[in-house]
This record gives sequence, structure tokens and C-alpha cells, in this order.
Amino acid sequence: MKLMSRFLTALACAVPILVGAAPSFAQDEPPPVTRIVLHPVGEPVPALKYRLLPGRADLVPGNAAIFYHRAIQMMLERQTQHLTDRDPASRARKDDTEAFGWATGPLKDIPLDRARAYVDQYSNVFPEVELGASKIDCDWEFDARTEAFSLNIAEIQQMRSLCSLVVLKARVAIRDGRLDEAAHWIQVGLAMSRHVAHGPIMIQALVGVHETSICCTALEDLIQAPGTPNLYWAVAELPRPFIELTSIDPERLMLERELPRLRELDGLPWSVEQGRAFSREIQSKLLPLVGSGSPPAGARGGRDWAATAMVTAAVAQGYPAARRSLIARGRPRDQVEAMPAVQVVFLDAYLDYQIYRDDVFKWAGLPFPVAYEGMGRAMDRLREVKDRLVLRLLCSIITSVPSFAMATARADRRLDAIRCIEAIGLYAAAHKKLPERLEDVKDVFVPSDPMTGRPFEYRLEGGHALLSAPIVPKGFTHSSFSLHYSIELAP
Repeated sequence: MKLMSRFLTALACAVPILVGAAPSFAQDEPPPVTRIVLHPVGEPVPALKYRLLPGRADLVPGNAAIFYHRAIQMMLERQTQHLTDRDPASRARKDDTEAFGWATGPLKDIPLDRARAYVDQYSNVFPEVELGASKIDCDWEFDARTEAFSLNIAEIQQMRSLCSLVVLKARVAIRDGRLDEAAHWIQVGLAMSRHVAHGPIMIQALVGVHETSICCTALEDLIQAPGTPNLYWAVAELPRPFIELTSIDPERLMLERELPRLRELDGLPWSVEQGRAFSREIQSKLLPLVGSGSPPAGARGGRDWAATAMVTAAVAQGYPAARRSLIARGRPRDQVEAMPAVQVVFLDAYLDYQIYRDDVFKWAGLPFPVAYEGMGRAMDRLREVKDRLVLRLLCSIITSVPSFAMATARADRRLDAIRCIEAIGLYAAAHKKLPERLEDVKDVFVPSDPMTGRPFEYRLEGGHALLSAPIVPKGFTHSSFSLHYSIELAP
């Protein structure tokens, strides 16, 4: 279970934790239209009076992760108490499921009395979260760990639940008309989103994107509340990218961290025992990622012979071509022929893996439209490798990299769409109508869609405006994403 914890975390990023199940859509089905009703006001004075992240001068020294750990502990203790206090226990689980719906569903559907009572149960959690959000640094101390994809990062998963609580608190405040309080908790949630993403593991960035998304739901509610100032400049000053892929370089070497023997492949011939030890590592650490592997330690039946047979067959199939390839690469023939077959096959595959890996990772630092095309071509080349089972096994861990890049761009797209809406609100405050075209908004900069590099799609239709961002062609990605807003002015 520990081996799979990190990848189960990635899968679970689509499944709520505070909760049960989030709404889902078919892969090619666009999300529903979000209705935005604006009460247009001019920009605040001074322009940066309101902020969506704590200013540098407001931060204090310290490690935010310590306070988030405390908040998680308190949250889990309360949830455990639910299970012991309630009869039946399913009532507590239902409360958690409904609470996630209140944090992400339509604002008008929140049952205020029940939501207030739910949030109040976690009153001791929120001061710890505030302290975390106020810190300059957030160090989860994963950098020095020798594990890679076998590292248990349960606290990162629980940060999603913590952020859902914060967003629910903000949305309850919006319904109650306490707009300054709501803005404060949105600010806390966005700070958490960036903090959780700071580290050497890409899944941290994915969790940060998820948290940003639910914070944006509350932000979209806030900008519609009568009495809310225009937040164009508050959104505009947020950093871009909002969720930074600080994990790119550590993630690039993830396979070597988990399987350090890979670096020993290109050397003297191994002994038979060295080859067997390496095969056992492959079976126990790598095969489970593709759905097969050794049973947990101490399981009855001992070694998983199906996994052993899989590795043995792949090595036997690949040996003749790998032997010829290594000699062609300049390795001495007598040295290659003295190597056990598993060393020959995995060395040849590992040399090619590094090429395919870097062909994907080299695009990560570029703007998304460029990176999307470059990574797509790299993934197409990788798909052409059909008969080299060992190479495909090694490369299986890099196939998700483009999706992580897409996820961070999706966070920026959502924030920039909200900035467009607030720019439209500024125009409406000055002209008492919606603009006919986005180009008519002259007083502030209207951002382009960061996922396409082109302007957001916009048109007037009757008494409302439609703002949308198209589905990005899936290509190498496992899903698509689009935005659709229907914007109107309050009577």
C-alpha cells in the first residue's frame, strides 16, 4: 500500500476527501455554463486596496507546513469523533459528502443553518490554517527523502480537505453578507494552494491546482455579491503561473531516486546475484505502477510468480536487439557479452528512456501553447515504441507529465477568465452596458487565454454576454477542459 500511496493520491485528486464524490462529466462533455450577475462598480481607491494573497510585508518568518500539519491533525480528530459520536456512522460520512457539495456546488443551494453548524465543528482548525497562510516559507521536507513514487504523502492529500473547509467558510460568509470575512478566507485558501504545491513532487502541484479551482468558485461568488468592490487589480497582481512547477527537475530524476541501481547499469558486468536483486526491485517498485507486482511483505504465497515471469519474458524478448544496440553504441563486445541479460536489456532501455524523458521535460518551462505542442510530439514518438516492453515500462512514469503541465495552465485560465469578467465589470460601471467586444475594454488590460495564447471567446447574445475558453484538443492528454460564462448586469 505504501508503494502505491503517491499514485493513489494522483488518482484521488479527482475524488473529494472531505467528502464523497464530486460532480463528473463525460470526457468530451463541456462543463455547464456558469451564470455571473454583476453589480458594476469602478476600481477601488487606492487600486490595490484589496488583495487575494497576503502581501510580502504581511508575512512572518516560519514554516507554514507545521501549522497545516496541526490543522490536519485537528480536522482528522474531529472526523474520528464524528464516527464514534454518531449512530449510525454513515450519518457522519453523509455530512462530509454534503459539505463538499456545499463548498463546490451552487451558492444558493447551501443550507445555511446546517453549513454554519458544520463549519463551527472545526473552529479550532481555522486559526492554525490562518497561521500557516501567514508564513513566508512552506517546507514539507520531501527534498531530502530518498523515496520517490513510493513516498507516502498523505498530508498533501488531506490539504484538499482542509482547503474545502476554508472555502465552505468563505461561501457561508458570502451568503451571510460578511464580504470582508469571505475575502479573507479566499485569500487564505489561495495561499494554501501555493504552499501545498511547493515541493519536489508533481502531485503537490496537482493538489494546488485543485485547491485553486475551488477557491475560484468562491471568488466567482464574491464578485457577484452586492457591495463587493471590483477585484480586477487584486486578480491581476496574482503571480503567473499561479501554481509553479517547482517539482520539474526533481520529478525528472524520480526513477533514479527510486531505483538507484539504474545508475550502475552502465559499468562492469554484474554478477548473477546483482542481476536478480535488480529484477526483484523492478518487480516490487515499478511493476505495481502498471498493475502488477509482488505481494505485500509477509503475504502468503511468497513471491508473485506472475511478476517474475513478466520480467523474465521481457528480458528474454529484448536481449538480442539490446545486445546489438549496446555494441553499436560503442560498448565493448566482450563487456556486453559478459553482462547478465537483465543488465543488457535494462541498460539499453535506460539509455533510450533518458532521451524520451528529456524530450518531454524540456518543454515544461515554456508557455503552455508551445509546451503543449512540443510535449504532444514527444508523446507521439513515445507511442511508436510498441515492441520494447522494458522501455515502455520505464517510460510509463513520464506519461502523466503533459497532464500536470495542462493542470497548472488550467489554474491560470480560470483566474484570467475571472479577471476578464472584472474588466467587463469596470467597462459596465463606466458605460452602463456590457461591451460589444472585448477590444472595447480600453482602461485595463484584458488577458488572453493562457492555454491557447489567443483572446478569450466573447459575444453578446440578447441581454447577456458569453465568455468562453474552448476545449483544448486532447492529443496526449487524458481529459479536456473548457470554461463557459454567461454574464449579465443586475437590474
